[in-house]
Amino acid sequence: MKINLLKTLIASAALALTLQINAATLTVSPSAISNNYSGVITLNITGLTNTEKVTIQTFLDLNGNGSIDDDEPLVDVCKISDGGAMIISGVTNINVPFDSNSATGAITTTLNFLPATIVEDIVGNHIYKLVSPTGRFSPVTAVLTVTNAVLSQSISGVVYSNGVALPGAIVIAQDQQLNNPVGGVVADASGHYFLTLPPGRYTPIASSWNCYYNFNTAPSIVLTNGVAATNDLILTNGTATISGNVYDAGN
Repeated sequence: MKINLLKTLIASAALALTLQINAATLTVSPSAISNNYSGVITLNITGLTNTEKVTIQTFLDLNGNGSIDDDEPLVDVCKISDGGAMIISGVTNINVPFDSNSATGAITTTLNFLPATIVEDIVGNHIYKLVSPTGRFSPVTAVLTVTNAVLSQSISGVVYSNGVALPGAIVIAQDQQLNNPVGGVVADASGHYFLTLPPGRYTPIASSWNCYYNFNTAPSIVLTNGVAATNDLILTNGTATISGNVYDAGN
C-alpha cells in the first residue's frame, strides 16, 4: 500500500511538472472595450509546438469573478493551429480565425468585434479559454471586459423571480423599430442591470437559468435624449422541461 501510494505521488508530481514545462500562455488585447467598439480583438498564444492545434472557447462570466464556473454559458468556439490559415484560390480567408504570427510555437489571431453581434458585446466579462485537444497543457484563460458606451440615455432596474433578485441574469434590449436586439448586459450580484442606449423605443428582455419571460408583460420604454428609464423585470420559474437531441446531416 505504501509503495503504491508513493508511486502515485511521484506520478502526480511528474505530471504536474510536465504540464508546467509545457505551459501555454494566452493574452487578449485590448483587455477592455465599450459595447459600441467596432474593431478586432487580438489573441496572442505562446508555448506551443510547431503546427500544434488548439481550441479557443469563449464564456460569459455571469458572476464577474474572472473564472469559468459550471453554470456559465459557452457562447463561441473556434479551432486554430500554429501557422494555420484557410486559403481560397491562394488568398487567406480573413473571415476565419488564422495565425498571422510567423514565429514557430506562437499564434496571433484576431476576432472581429461588431456592435451588431449581441452575444459578443454584452456588457460584462467575457472569458477566453485556450484548450489543448490532446491535453498537452492545462487550459489557460484571459478576460475581456465589455463596458457601457458613454451615452446619455439608459435603462436600468432589478431582475426578479418570485420576489427574489437574480444575480447574473441577462437583459437584452430589443429595438422595436428594427425588431432586433441592439444591446445586452449581465446583472450584478444584486440582480441590478444598467445599459446605455441611443434614443429609441425598446423592449427589455430578461433571461436566467430555469426561468421564462412573459412578453405580454414586457414594458415598452421610450428613450429620448438624456432620459434614464427604470424598469424592474420579472422572470418566472419554469415548471416543465423540453429535451431532445441535435443532429446534423451526418448523424
